[in-house]
Amino acid sequence: MIIKNLSLENFRSIVFLSLNEIQNLNSFIGPHNSGKTNILTGISVFWDPYLRARVQRKKLKDSLGYQTKQDFGTPGSILSYLGNTKYIHGTFELILNSKKENLSSWMKNEVIQRSFIEISKSFKKTYSVQNFLSELEKLTDPSAITGFIFDLNLDSEFLSFTEEKCFICLSDGEKVQFDSEQLSIFIQVLGNVFFRRFHDIYSERKSLNNNLVKILQNRDYKAISLIEGFLKEILDQEFVFRLGNPTKSEKNQQEVEVTIERAFTSPLWRISSSTARIIALAHLFTSSPVNQIIILDDPGLHLHPKGERALARKLESLSNDNQIFLSTHSSRFLIGHAYLVELRKGWTKISSVRGRRSMKRIVKLLGIRPSDSFGSDVVVFVEGRTDARVYRVFEDKLKSKVLRPTRVTYIGVGGWTNIKFTLSIELLRSKFVRSKAIAITDGDIVESDTYLKIKGSWGMVFPKETFLSLKEECIESLFLNNPAIFIRLTNNLGKDTFPDIEKLKAIITKKRNQGISDKTITVTIIEKYLNQKYRSSTAEKLAMMFKKEEIPQYLVEFYTQFILV
Repeated sequence: MIIKNLSLENFRSIVFLSLNEIQNLNSFIGPHNSGKTNILTGISVFWDPYLRARVQRKKLKDSLGYQTKQDFGTPGSILSYLGNTKYIHGTFELILNSKKENLSSWMKNEVIQRSFIEISKSFKKTYSVQNFLSELEKLTDPSAITGFIFDLNLDSEFLSFTEEKCFICLSDGEKVQFDSEQLSIFIQVLGNVFFRRFHDIYSERKSLNNNLVKILQNRDYKAISLIEGFLKEILDQEFVFRLGNPTKSEKNQQEVEVTIERAFTSPLWRISSSTARIIALAHLFTSSPVNQIIILDDPGLHLHPKGERALARKLESLSNDNQIFLSTHSSRFLIGHAYLVELRKGWTKISSVRGRRSMKRIVKLLGIRPSDSFGSDVVVFVEGRTDARVYRVFEDKLKSKVLRPTRVTYIGVGGWTNIKFTLSIELLRSKFVRSKAIAITDGDIVESDTYLKIKGSWGMVFPKETFLSLKEECIESLFLNNPAIFIRLTNNLGKDTFPDIEKLKAIITKKRNQGISDKTITVTIIEKYLNQKYRSSTAEKLAMMFKKEEIPQYLVEFYTQFILV
C-alpha cells in the first residue's frame, strides 16, 4: 500500500497540512525547528501504537529494563496551541499497488494473517483476515477495491481514536462507507504491516538484535553478507556479525557481537546509537521490503558526504517498490518529490521545490556555501554516472603535467529536469560560487523539445556555448565506433571471448540497421561475450582502452577549450 493523499490538522506546529498525489519518494528539507519531524510524526501517530498508547511504552519499559525516551512531553503538548482544540484530525487515502498487491493476496500473506490474530487478541476479540474479507464481500466485490480512505480523530493524549471513518474506493471511482465494529483492529493491522518508522533506536535495539540473531542462527550467510556490504558502502568500514553469549538479564537470549574494521568487538547494545541506526537501515534495505510506507527522520545524520551520496542512491532504488518519507538538512537528500518546510508566524508551511524561486530560497535558508557542494574550478553536468566516469578517464588521458591542474567535478544529473541539476544551477549562479559550469547532453535528445527548453534556460544563466552535445547518440556510441577497445579489454582481462574485429563490426552494423539503440547493443555485447552486467565500472574500463589519438577530435577541442586551461 502507498499513501496517495493525506491531510493533518492541529498537530504541534501544524495547523493544517495537505499533500496530494504523493509520489513514492518524498523529501522534506528546511531549517531547524521548522516542523519537518512534526510532519513525519504526524503521519506516524495515527498508525504507530508505540506513539499512540502510553500502555505500550510501559510494556516496552518493563521488557527492556530501562526508561525509554518519551516521544512527547506532557499530555496535550502534541496539539497546536489553539486554545480550545481538543483533537488531532487526519485523513489518509491508501491505495493498493495494483501491479503487485490485491486483497485476495492477503489470504496467503502470513504477516497479515498473524497481525489480525495478535492484534484482535489485544482487543480481547477474535477477528481474522477471513472475517475482514467476508465483511467486505457483503458490501462489494473485493477484486474491485483499489484502496481505502480513513477520516480519523485522536484525543488530546493520543490514547485512542475519538472518531473513525473508513470509505472503500472502487475501480469505477465510487466510494462506499465501511462501517465495522472491528475498524480499530483493521487500522492497527495496516499500521503494523505496512508502516515502518525509525524513531527511537533505543527501543528498537532489542528488535534489531532478535532479527540479527535469527539470521545468524539460520546461517543465512547471504543476508549477513548483504548487510555487511551495505555498511561497507555507506560507512566505508568492514563489519562482521557473530553470535555472542546469552545475556544475564534474560535467559537464553543471545546477543549479537559486532566487529568493526577487525579492530574491536562489541555487543550490539554497546554500539553507538548512530551506528546502530545505520545497521537497522541496512537490515531494512537488505530484507527486500515491498509495498511498505517507510518514514525516516534525517537518515543522513552522522554520515559523511560520501555516505550521504551512497545512502541517497539506495533510497532512490528502494522507492521503486515502496513509499518513502524522509526529512533532511542536506542538499544531497533532495531526491524524489522535494518539499521546502518553513516556520511562518509560528506555524509550519510547506511548498514543493520546483523552479528557480524555491531553489533560491533553499540556498538562502540553509546557508549553502561552495565548500558544501563544489570544490572545483569547473563543474560539468553530464547524463549519468556512466558518462561521468568515462569523461573523467578521457580528461586524465588528455591532461598534461601542469603545475596547477584544473579541479573538475562531473555531476550525473539523471535527467535534465532533475532536482539535483536545478539546485546545482542555483548554487553556481549564486554570488558564493565562482566555478565555471558546462553541460554535455547525449546526441539523441538534440531534436527534442526538452533539449530546446533546457538549453534556453541554461542560456539565461550561463554562456550558450557552454551547453554542448555529443555528435553521437550516447556515450556508448563512442565504444561501438571503436570496436577494437572491446578486444583490448578482453586481452587486458586475460580472456579471449570476443570474435575478431571484422565479425564484431558486422554484429554492430547489423543491430544498428535493426534500429536497436547503441546503449542496448553495448549491454548485449558485454553480457554475451564477457558474461557480466554492463555497469558504469565496465564503461570506465572500456574508456581506459582508448588511445589518446582515438578520442574524437571535437571532444579533444572541448577539453582544451573549457577544462584543460
